[in-house]
Amino acid sequence: MNVHLGVTPFAVIDIVNPRRDPGPTFAHGLTSEDLDPAPTFMAIAEEVTRRLDGAIVVAHNVNFDFNFLRYEYGRLGQFVPAWPCLCTVRAANVLGRVQGSRKLVDLCAREWVVCAGDHSALGDAEATARLLAVYLRYAAAAGFDFSHLGVRPLELPSLPEQVPPRVPDPSLSESLRPGHAAEPHPRATIAVPRRARGAHRHEG
Repeated sequence: MNVHLGVTPFAVIDIVNPRRDPGPTFAHGLTSEDLDPAPTFMAIAEEVTRRLDGAIVVAHNVNFDFNFLRYEYGRLGQFVPAWPCLCTVRAANVLGRVQGSRKLVDLCAREWVVCAGDHSALGDAEATARLLAVYLRYAAAAGFDFSHLGVRPLELPSLPEQVPPRVPDPSLSESLRPGHAAEPHPRATIAVPRRARGAHRHEG
């Protein structure tokens, strides 16, 4: 799912065959019948790399999700690209928005953000995108930029044939203040869904 400051132009959702048992089907709803005809990560790795190039990868508990990408690239004998990552759990802690549970559904409820709560790939991604938009507004009010929210690394990688990588603009905070029109900033991409134990989604 590709978002610009919480606005979602489009989403790309694909089931990926993990070449293994689907695992907890009761949690993610995917069966072997769903996975068998799907492409493997090897078949889509190049497109995943292209779509995430120049993006900030955002997820709820991003280390958990990013490990799936690390594992899949490792199976191909490659290192996962050093995409900047933003964790909405960490952002909630930094911004003081945690009261008790840090589950996605509970943090969304605190901010009056719609969350399907079905733990589906698209449902979690949409809820995380909405929560990200709220947290960016809080960050702006506090004068925070991406570095305060724990984004690492700060420099955006780029494929060799493209222009040099950009650095997230600290003026992001100012552009989000009331009365200021938001200028384009580096993309924030909601990456691998938390349901990914049975399958992965690549973003667009």
